[in-house]
Amino acid sequence: MPRSRNLHSMPSSAWQMLLGVTANRKPYLDEGERFPDLRLRVQHVATEKDRLDRYRRACRFENRDYLPVTYPQIMAMPLHTALVAHPDFPLQVLGLLHLRNDIVQHRQIGPDEILSIEVRNTQHRELDAGQEFDLCTDVYAGEELVWESVSTVLARIRRPGKKAARERQQEVEPEELSRESWQVRSYYGRRYARISRDFNPIHLAGITSRWFGFKRPIAHGMWSLARCLAALDAQEPIAGATIDARFMLPVFMPSWVTFVTGRDEDRLRFRLLDASARRPHILGWLTPHKPLR
Repeated sequence: MPRSRNLHSMPSSAWQMLLGVTANRKPYLDEGERFPDLRLRVQHVATEKDRLDRYRRACRFENRDYLPVTYPQIMAMPLHTALVAHPDFPLQVLGLLHLRNDIVQHRQIGPDEILSIEVRNTQHRELDAGQEFDLCTDVYAGEELVWESVSTVLARIRRPGKKAARERQQEVEPEELSRESWQVRSYYGRRYARISRDFNPIHLAGITSRWFGFKRPIAHGMWSLARCLAALDAQEPIAGATIDARFMLPVFMPSWVTFVTGRDEDRLRFRLLDASARRPHILGWLTPHKPLR
């Protein structure tokens, strides 16, 4: 039976992260062990206008009369952190890898709308690479489901004699529509952490990222995805749409990246690549709910 909790307000992400990081937990589930079914919900959530403005500037979204398509994920971030910091959640928080993020935006959300946000976890799935599970987010305006996402997370397990195969998409290369280069500066991780309230140390500075085996800090995956979608939104406003994104190699800071788009029948494909445009950071697809023009 799900363990549900209605919260009166959004919890503190920094405090929840501290609780999750300092808890004495295992890196993965034992054989036969299951996740608890956890659900957290907050009603009457209003958009913080200053935070929204800072998010738009950080991710390069234009100032339009609707929320950026990735912004509800930012609004839900304190609930994500609270769920994995919950006393019944069994795994270490640091070391979890964000593999995929799938978003369904049923319609654009106005910045003045009052929302209800619910997050929940699924049961895990056993893979060669470890154990993966989903964090699901539903956003309502009144009784209307306006936005939902599935964030797929991996707890790594080093299995003797097995080497995890990275997921690869075997697809015909679509015709290229656009290509541009972006600079990812060293302070972007700290700026985005203050906005998103995701203070994972791997994103903040060289000294803290090296504690976890990274030679330099790495950009938040959701910043990288938002930067891609901001570029698409600038070309044509994103209304109702389904977005599928796969996180591949981390984006180290500072660095240069290459953003490439292409059209594949009724959907747009976008890729965030390294400076040489050979190694992928994000592979993504945007499918409008109305046909492309």
